[in-house]
Amino acid sequence: MHNTLFLLCPTDNLEPIINRGSDHENYFYCSLGNSFNADSKTLQFLKALITKQEIKAIYFVLSHDNKIVLDALGPQHFSDIRGLKTCYKDLVMLKYESKLLWTSQVTQSAIVSYYLNQKIKALQQALASITESSIIIRGKIYYKQEHRFCPIYSDLLCIKRSYLN
Repeated sequence: MHNTLFLLCPTDNLEPIINRGSDHENYFYCSLGNSFNADSKTLQFLKALITKQEIKAIYFVLSHDNKIVLDALGPQHFSDIRGLKTCYKDLVMLKYESKLLWTSQVTQSAIVSYYLNQKIKALQQALASITESSIIIRGKIYYKQEHRFCPIYSDLLCIKRSYLN
């Protein structure tokens, strides 16, 4: 097995669940609603961690009922917390765009998948500029009722309205 970095929201409290089912070293980086920002200071920290701990995979993980995502798509009580404005704006826009693209009811899992796919793309681009190693970057959604992690929807399904002719 290989060492893995998980990018989590602290409101989900997933660290013990992830560690319970693991036989290798796990590392965690937390940001509210996975509002992870790939600024230069954070990227240098990640590069050092990836190199020193021989990280081979990175996972963005959110709970299906993440408090920050639910708030962003609903009443927005926490929108004034530093760092969440962009996260909230992105989630609201993704909800709007997904309703335009899909005729059926848009699920929260689809919106979270759209959001995490954006985060994955941004991190892949940022890491490509600072490290030569090949790192797997994926996303997962945790379903508390079933006690299981599921992969996010493929980026092929999470298209943007601007991609269509």
